[in-house]
Amino acid sequence: MKSVVGTVFLALVPATAPMDRHAGMPPRLTLRDAPPEVAARELQQLLGTPVEIRGGTGQRLNLDLPLTAGDRMVGQVASALGGTWKLRLRVRVGKPAEVPPGAPDRILSLGVQDRPASRALESVARELRAELDAPPGLTRRVSVLAVNVPVETVLDQISEQAGVTWTLTYLIDAPASRPAPPARAEPVPRLPAAPPSEIPAPPVVAPVTAPRPVTEASQAALSGAGLKTAIQAVLREMMQAPASSRSAAVREAVQRLDRLALPLSQLSPTDRAARIASVAGVLNQWRRIVGGVAPRVAQELAPVTEALERRFR
Repeated sequence: MKSVVGTVFLALVPATAPMDRHAGMPPRLTLRDAPPEVAARELQQLLGTPVEIRGGTGQRLNLDLPLTAGDRMVGQVASALGGTWKLRLRVRVGKPAEVPPGAPDRILSLGVQDRPASRALESVARELRAELDAPPGLTRRVSVLAVNVPVETVLDQISEQAGVTWTLTYLIDAPASRPAPPARAEPVPRLPAAPPSEIPAPPVVAPVTAPRPVTEASQAALSGAGLKTAIQAVLREMMQAPASSRSAAVREAVQRLDRLALPLSQLSPTDRAARIASVAGVLNQWRRIVGGVAPRVAQELAPVTEALERRFR
């Protein structure tokens, strides 16, 4: 359950322009001599997520940006203002009075079992690197087990159990005026050319060795990024299984992890170490999830934990 308050906008076409001039064109953020409050309103309207600019008095923006990820666009506006940005997670007791806009497009993994809502919200804010603004006393117990799901879904699950409403807002902090650019360095005077007899000989370039041919075994193994994505998919699908069929889902996940790990044994030690390093973040994320659930659930998930530790560490 969420409530979002903020401002954003699309580029406006003058009233005298033909109505279909920009028909079919992708949306853009177009600012012409716009003050910060107008930039915030335009950006919020474009992203569908609250945006607030603090400071920036006296500044004017001239930007023309295509629609991309919210974090990227907010970062570009903050840079143009000479400022910084962050997310703020605001939580209040009660239900939203109106249908709220959306949240930033973030993917989150979280595992909490029968913990106070305040602890769960702190975990979400920490994963998002967001400033948390929540009242004290959020003691209702909540349970959330999610792997790679939208942050909006995770926060909705917490808010429904805790009886609260939430808001994620992009905050841009900008100075009253842009910092002065650094002083231009004086050109370094050029030295006279050395006589031919004093010009050093060119360095000896080592011959370029031919790249190691790709073996059939390495072709069968996924790339580091592909392996990471595949393991995340296995864990996500297992966690989405209902509790009544969790045992079967765990067995299937172990089998799939074993199949993913099998080609690694045929790679060179260097290539195998590179693949293992690429999935270290997934293992650390899984350890945090398992560490936050009830002991009974952790025991049910133990075969998957053992398979990850045995095959990919």
